[in-house]
Amino acid sequence: MIRKAHRHLEVALVLTALLAAGCRAENLDHCVHRAEDADAWCSVNHSGTPYCSPCAAMHNGCVAEAPSPDECALLSPEPETTSASASSSSSSGTSSTSG
Repeated sequence: MIRKAHRHLEVALVLTALLAAGCRAENLDHCVHRAEDADAWCSVNHSGTPYCSPCAAMHNGCVAEAPSPDECALLSPEPETTSASASSSSSSGTSSTSG
């Protein structure tokens, strides 16, 4: 009986840990939510930390140095949705018909 209760406790702790890891509280005062130009908001409202980082939590996301995509995955560029492959295939089609 004690082993069964112990096992239930282990399962409950593991589930709690998994749920806590997946939960993220949103800070409505974070610089990304405060202004269109978040860096300008930081420079006015947080002396010495003029840049906004979506990955920083302290100082409402305002940091001293401009964040880079290497340090913050949320700054990674979006995949291009332009038709670069379509334009290259059409240009190759044009070059094959001229001659």
